[in-house]
Amino acid sequence: MPDVPSFAVDDGFWYSVPEHLAAQVSIGSLVRVPLSGRRVRGWVVEIGDAPARSLKDVAGVSGEAPIFDEGLFRSLVWMSTHYVAPLSVLLSKATPPNLPRAPKTIPEHPGGESGDHPLGDIA
Repeated sequence: MPDVPSFAVDDGFWYSVPEHLAAQVSIGSLVRVPLSGRRVRGWVVEIGDAPARSLKDVAGVSGEAPIFDEGLFRSLVWMSTHYVAPLSVLLSKATPPNLPRAPKTIPEHPGGESGDHPLGDIA
């Protein structure tokens, strides 16, 4: 779904994902896509088998983590319908100004057992 504030793009467009970007693209990914001779920001809202025709490639992926999951996307679609707003406008408002990084694993507590944590006794 390209970032164009219009109802005309609410159905989105199909793009192919190049092999070198395949591992980085998932539902909710922020991407750059070609549209009318320019590159625009867009969101991946569906992944599936594309129609049997020539498609333009996704130009790049912005950020390391998806912006939304399927549940949040369904909520945004509902809001778009309920408030009669272009879906791309709601996706834009739901996108943080700073791109998220991939979640890091939480390191183990350096003090040993989890029960040894100074805040472990607080109930």
